[in-house]
Amino acid sequence: MSSMGGGVRPELMEEVKLYRNPREREKYDNQAELFAVINTLQCLEKAYIKDSVSPKEYTAHCSKLLVQYKAAFKQVGEQF
Repeated sequence: MSSMGGGVRPELMEEVKLYRNPREREKYDNQAELFAVINTLQCLEKAYIKDSVSPKEYTAHCSKLLVQYKAAFKQVGEQF
């Protein structure tokens, strides 16, 4: 059956839940937060390497992100 005719297949529109209970949801939220901090650190490093961020700004932002990383990692680490 082709989807080119403009018809929407209802089975493709179903919501997919990653969790079954609040504890699992919190686990995934904490992992997402950790990923976001790591990703931001990587972007900051790239900006610093490209000389788009001054050393003073880099140090300030990096210090803040490392504190956030430690807190996020602690939250994720408690779940394993």
